[in-house]
Amino acid sequence: MASNCPILFLSLLAAAKLVAGDSVSSISTLGIDPAKLDTIFLTPNATGEARFNGYNLSAPWLTNSFDGWGFRIKVAADVPVVEGGFRTVTKIEVDAPDFLVVAGNDTASKIPTDPSWSSLCQQIWFVPGLNSTPESSFDPTCKGVLPGNCIDDLKRSLSDGYDNSRGPGRCPYEDWPLSCVTAGNTSGSVQTSLDTNSSTTTKDGIYGYATLSDDPDPHQLGNFTAYDSAIRQIHVLGLVWGYMNTTTPTENDPKPPVQLSCLRANSFSEGSRRLSAGVSVKATSVWLMAAVVGVASAWLL
Repeated sequence: MASNCPILFLSLLAAAKLVAGDSVSSISTLGIDPAKLDTIFLTPNATGEARFNGYNLSAPWLTNSFDGWGFRIKVAADVPVVEGGFRTVTKIEVDAPDFLVVAGNDTASKIPTDPSWSSLCQQIWFVPGLNSTPESSFDPTCKGVLPGNCIDDLKRSLSDGYDNSRGPGRCPYEDWPLSCVTAGNTSGSVQTSLDTNSSTTTKDGIYGYATLSDDPDPHQLGNFTAYDSAIRQIHVLGLVWGYMNTTTPTENDPKPPVQLSCLRANSFSEGSRRLSAGVSVKATSVWLMAAVVGVASAWLL
């Protein structure tokens, strides 16, 4: 994959997969306290969401649509580094419908997932040149953000790449198609998967973290270069609605549908720096990325 900027990929845990990084480390090695980061994300500086129709996982595969799904982004500025300095951190989440979630670790009250479901596969593409200004029109379906043939190719590659021949976790990893290059070159991607039939799967199991910075070193308090980049950045996300095949797979098996969304921050907490305050994103920015499977306080079917 082509890239105009150096990349430093961060932690790699459980069902998360990072691709095309120069190195692998963890959030803690950057001096960020994970517990403190969780607290900071309770009141982020900027948020955004892309809502979409999904499915009821307690009903057979694709038989019961439900509109309570979405992707969510949170941006926190000036996350303190233990040894001094600060970083900007972006968290991207899959938001499940409330009726699929049980608070706490009360698995006894967990509604069972229909066995026809298998894995929900998420892929996030990072495209440094794909950003917006306050005046830019923005469509979370990616229309006007990506070329039409790019959108079609992303959906098709994720659907065709899903392997239903084995147990859960057969999620595809797809490169950035040539039809998408006119929108910008990707600097890498994060892939995660969620086994929908696992009783220990948490809602955070398909969450991804991304840390964005103009410099691999911590910045000083009040330096908004990384934050200005983060709130303008458009993230491209794909979600595959995978199923469990109980018979011998054939070439006539159905292809799973794919949700493709574009996501950026568009809502700001009181006193936080907004889109109109910053400058354009630099193509030479260094991106620090992390995919993390979190410790959840909610359980997903």
